Amino acid sequence: MLPSVTTCHLHDNNGLWDEHVLPGRGNVDWPHVIGLLKKAPRLKCFQNEVIPVRTGASIAEVCKTFNALLEVQVHHTRSEA
Repeated sequence: MLPSVTTCHLHDNNGLWDEHVLPGRGNVDWPHVIGLLKKAPRLKCFQNEVIPVRTGASIAEVCKTFNALLEVQVHHTRSEA
């Protein structure tokens, strides 16, 4: 699907149910996911799917977390380089 992805709805979870928590509060491998998304040629935007009222995340935390995701450094293995 990677070449066709245009919009990505992002949040984290623990893998048991769809919690919609801040990235980093669940078990998603964000460096891996962001590395893949940075290779998506048609990607136009990330959409926040964190639910602040349910998860206790402030809007400031959400903004800070998503800005940090954009700064994730991607380390390629030798087979990918």
